[in-house]
Amino acid sequence: MVAEKAIGEIPDLALYWVMEMEGIGCPGCGSTEWYSLSDGRRKCGDCGLKYSPRKIYIRRRVLELLCLEVSARKAASHLGLSYRTVYTRYMSYRRVIAARLTDEFKKLGGEIEYDESYFGGRRKGGRGRGAAGKTKVFGLLERNGGCM
Repeated sequence: MVAEKAIGEIPDLALYWVMEMEGIGCPGCGSTEWYSLSDGRRKCGDCGLKYSPRKIYIRRRVLELLCLEVSARKAASHLGLSYRTVYTRYMSYRRVIAARLTDEFKKLGGEIEYDESYFGGRRKGGRGRGAAGKTKVFGLLERNGGCM
């Protein structure tokens, strides 16, 4: 299988074939129309961006291995790349993920409202907070913001 070989062992034609089958196009516009350049890169037929399909393939494989929780050292030996290359790419992906999570899951600030309620339970028998079968619901709301 082509994907199991080290990156340096894949002939250019096989690499192009794999990229065509997986639908990997121009990183700028996504177009699959391209021209081959003499240095092995491609030039997009739509936006004119010059790019290396080998680098795109490497980045994609490194990201796949990061998602599979493969260590940087094992990924480097599997792909035939240096440890430093894979480690640097892993760290850049981790920084992007951390920045995204920080933006999405920021703490509430300013004026905060909270409320609790109890739902469910049987009509007959004990009433109020101590009644059996009730579900506790607790909510937080940031004024002029979102809710949690």
